[in-house]
Amino acid sequence: MNKKGMTLIELVISISLIGLVVVFLFRLFVDVRHNDQSTDYDRNNQQSRALIIKSVQDDFLDNGLVGIDSIGSTNNQLIIHFTYKTGKGTLTVNNNSVTYLNAKNERERWLLSSIGTYNVKCVSYNRIGFNAEDKGDFFAIQIRIPLSFKKDSPNAIDDLEFSYLGKKSGVDLSKFVGGSSLGSYNQNSC
Repeated sequence: MNKKGMTLIELVISISLIGLVVVFLFRLFVDVRHNDQSTDYDRNNQQSRALIIKSVQDDFLDNGLVGIDSIGSTNNQLIIHFTYKTGKGTLTVNNNSVTYLNAKNERERWLLSSIGTYNVKCVSYNRIGFNAEDKGDFFAIQIRIPLSFKKDSPNAIDDLEFSYLGKKSGVDLSKFVGGSSLGSYNQNSC
């Protein structure tokens, strides 16, 4: 009874165990590959976002912001026209993309293929130094446009934020939209 072979049951068990190990390794490989592609997408997404912000902020600084108007805004799209001393710029935000046409007519575009939510009512626009009782030579503008890519966990890193500090002299402050035109938001409701 001392035979040196394997029984059929031992062979089937061995093949089943090898199959389980192969399936586990295949799943692990697929997950690692998916995470790598997600990381590449996240990196490209943040680079596109940074280019839009840099382009708008560069126009603010290089060309001198002298007016803001929000014409054509709807529930699904926000259009902000910036007026500079040396030209105009237009920022368009919708559920598919963010586009900025700068003062030199150069276009930057950020595709939002996986966007979860965007709501014009959640845009905040703050003006400081516009009232007659505000003393000082400067005014400040801050615009925040929240974008959420994951419905279950909104992330502030996706938001667009622009700010500008300018001199009041030589600027007609009435050319900046009022707080209600661009909207303001309550973070709990957005």
